[in-house]
Amino acid sequence: MRQRFPGLTLVSAGQLPLAALAALFEAAFSGYAVPIRQNAALLAARVRSEQIDLEHSRVALRDGAPCALCLLARRGDTMRIAAMGVVPAARGAGLGRLLLDEAIAVAREQRAARLLLEVLGSNAVARRLYERAGLRPRRRLLGWQRAPFTPRAEAALRRTHCIELARALGADHALDWPWQLAPASVASGYAWMSTYAIADKAYAWIDDRARDRLALGHLFVAPHARGAGYARRLLVSLQAHFPGRAWTIPPLVPEEFGGAVLEALGFTRSALDQVEMELALG
Repeated sequence: MRQRFPGLTLVSAGQLPLAALAALFEAAFSGYAVPIRQNAALLAARVRSEQIDLEHSRVALRDGAPCALCLLARRGDTMRIAAMGVVPAARGAGLGRLLLDEAIAVAREQRAARLLLEVLGSNAVARRLYERAGLRPRRRLLGWQRAPFTPRAEAALRRTHCIELARALGADHALDWPWQLAPASVASGYAWMSTYAIADKAYAWIDDRARDRLALGHLFVAPHARGAGYARRLLVSLQAHFPGRAWTIPPLVPEEFGGAVLEALGFTRSALDQVEMELALG
């Protein structure tokens, strides 16, 4: 297939300085449905938290200039396409399929048992590309939102370390978290996330950088404390701590997780969702 791309070479993403890779990442997602801003510090945090393997990730060079990338992550026997994109000037020529085929080949060479990725539900073109390569939908990941409210009461809220939340998540073996919400991601600590808790019963993992809203990654109640209203108490306490801010939950919540609980807490589905897809390699 590479004969179709004269002047094109694929190299390890580890060959690029992190700042150059971050600039390529941002350019490759130009015009994406969700605006993406990237710099070396943010990309470094993502590499650490998602266990992105830069050595086995790929960058496409056309006449020596970076024009596309595919970032691969690995945990155990599972690999994941953490990001794949092509700069606008190089789109429409089949580079996406070239990078996807390369990612599958690398995953096989590394003896991975399966390859995962997420794609926006509205991105029909990308979904067809992945399906033609053999990936199949595994589940839907939903986003949620809520308007700010005036809290009537407040529980004892404490700031804690992400490791405490990761341990609590890891102890609940019944839940199959998506990659970015898995205990390994939480434990590695996205630099922009903060963790709050009520005792050892309920935890929230939030991004509070925006002045008008809170992005909620986790609202987790430990199994021994469920059914006692701790999710609501934690939400109320956080709203009191961050008054006037609206709430967003990125489209990472599995459809089978907590929808009734979120609705009871006043959340509604957002327009964005993702499809988690899987290719069995064993």
